[in-house]
Amino acid sequence: MLINSGNFSENGNFSGYNTKGERIHIYGRQMKALGITTDAEFKPFFVLAAKKTYGARLDANGNPIPYRDGSLSMTRTTATAVFATEQDYINAFVVDATLDAKVKQAVAKEYAAVGLTEASAAELDALVG
Repeated sequence: MLINSGNFSENGNFSGYNTKGERIHIYGRQMKALGITTDAEFKPFFVLAAKKTYGARLDANGNPIPYRDGSLSMTRTTATAVFATEQDYINAFVVDATLDAKVKQAVAKEYAAVGLTEASAAELDALVG
């Protein structure tokens, strides 16, 4: 998704907003990897994100510190990966979509190089899982 606005929080993380106005939490270290360390340096970028649930932090005695609403857990949308450009974002999806096929092609090539037939390669695959 595209992050087209946002700002840094006091603790150094970033609250990004997508084109639907949804808030996405982005860790400061991810922003640093993009070369964005201040609000003034902001430029649109892309993220993969997931809903994550976090438990309460603990005080010095090991007791949970409730969140502002009194709950002991919270769920938020958090960036799992960040990309500087649309093409980087697309490339990540392409790699995931084609990686298994590329591995199978490479294995088949190596089987052929050592003289395994398709039948013997299938039997070997069945044995090793």
